Amino acid sequence: GVPVEFDPVDRALSGDFLRLGLRQRYATDAEGALLDVDLVGTHASSRSDGRPDGWLPLEVFARYVLAPFGHEVEIFHDGRYDLENSRTTYSLLSFGTHFGAEWGVQFSHQRGLDVDQNPLFEVASVSGLYRWTEKWEFEGRQSFSLLEDQGLDTRFVVRRYGHDLVFEVESSVREGEGSSFGINVKPRFGYSPSRVGYVPW
Repeated sequence: GVPVEFDPVDRALSGDFLRLGLRQRYATDAEGALLDVDLVGTHASSRSDGRPDGWLPLEVFARYVLAPFGHEVEIFHDGRYDLENSRTTYSLLSFGTHFGAEWGVQFSHQRGLDVDQNPLFEVASVSGLYRWTEKWEFEGRQSFSLLEDQGLDTRFVVRRYGHDLVFEVESSVREGEGSSFGINVKPRFGYSPSRVGYVPW
């Protein structure tokens, strides 16, 4: 069926779209530093929201990897830029690093505007991962709303890698939803380990 619309943000935009994209990768030096950039521009016509034909916000995806003193650091940015009105409608900035094979940390800031260009959300998050042994690891995440000055999400996971299966015990508390507790059993084949410390790309 048709998804329920809670507010105008949930309305899917339809019409005729022309998308133009460019990707470039720059190897900045011999130390392993790297810059990846994706730019996507979309021209919309016959829009379902009744607005005039024109360019949608420019989509920017960028990843910068550097390794000062042999220690790898990754910075990821996902942004939507309204060039006609000189404003940023959405932005995600994530900073991740890892310390050997045991520790990983990640810091993120996310902000978005609604259809009337008013602040919709602004969230800061911190995540951590500790691999105790090859079999056991612990992961935690805490998110805060910067608009309402309150915690939004707390999550903690204990994970054990078996020979064929991965066992997870997870506890979380989400604002407006309450607390939850879960046990997951997943096949080891095809399982993607946590990327805390390595920013998404």
